[in-house]
Amino acid sequence: MKSGDILLVKSNGRVSLVGKTAVVSDVEEGYAGYLIRLRLNKSIIDPIYLHLCLSSAELRLQIEIPVKSTSGVHNINSQEVKKLRIPLPLLEEQKEIVQRIQLFFKAIIQIENQYQNTNTKLTRLNQSILAKAFRGELVPQDPDDEPASVLLERIRAERDKLNNSKPKSDRTSKRKSKTVEGQRVIPGLE
Repeated sequence: MKSGDILLVKSNGRVSLVGKTAVVSDVEEGYAGYLIRLRLNKSIIDPIYLHLCLSSAELRLQIEIPVKSTSGVHNINSQEVKKLRIPLPLLEEQKEIVQRIQLFFKAIIQIENQYQNTNTKLTRLNQSILAKAFRGELVPQDPDDEPASVLLERIRAERDKLNNSKPKSDRTSKRKSKTVEGQRVIPGLE
């Protein structure tokens, strides 16, 4: 293989991977049997331009619709690859298209990095605000307000009072009764 060759996936279990490409950057020895090597006339077509075209939605449709499947493996052959309708502007235009797309990809990566940084800062800010809220530091505190611990203790006491005042169900009483030598003894009656 030579630098600038294109490797195209001809067989895969996932149809979305059939026809995916990579540009060879260094001289390599051999390639896997599930790949097709495309050697280009670089005076007519830029390898990166072709790689980008083969990744486009229009060409993906040209590849995926006619793909044949045998035993769950999807295939495209070299004759079908030759039939793909690829837009072919002049070489200078291809290089300009590649350059602009690469600039857009760089901008996308920068935007993604900015988003990740902002999202991390936002998460930290939310945690900080919640911590301050639990410590009562977000608004001025009224010294006449009772502490949260006192309020919680009062709520527990009221809940216990309600639970103790509820009548016990028959099921609870039956569960607490014991059998002594075949006779039932009801707790509290001796």
